[in-house]
Amino acid sequence: GPCTGTCPNTHFVVEAGSSKKCISCHLSCATCSGSLANQCESCPSGSYLKSASCIPICPTKFYEAANGRCEPCHSTCQECSGLTEDHCTACPPTGTPHLHETACLIACPSGFYPDASSEC
Repeated sequence: GPCTGTCPNTHFVVEAGSSKKCISCHLSCATCSGSLANQCESCPSGSYLKSASCIPICPTKFYEAANGRCEPCHSTCQECSGLTEDHCTACPPTGTPHLHETACLIACPSGFYPDASSEC
């Protein structure tokens, strides 16, 4: 076909002297900068980008953001559903161990007491 100067998704351009060719991305990537699994720029549906790799589930202290990336939770959260301190879904065992609604706190607010799982 005609040369367009760009590669389709799932491929990247390699220049060899005056010629260019399209090389396949790693099969885990949707778009990429190279052929390795840690050279992804975006991921197919159902996986998330973290440190240029596509992974099925974001690790602890990260959440699956709408942009398809694993984004870090707020520092007070162990697990979360979003970026801010009021998106916590689980708390770390030290520092801010008490989950009250969707925030991790040093201590439960007045009138609330921690249960066995440290929820207020």
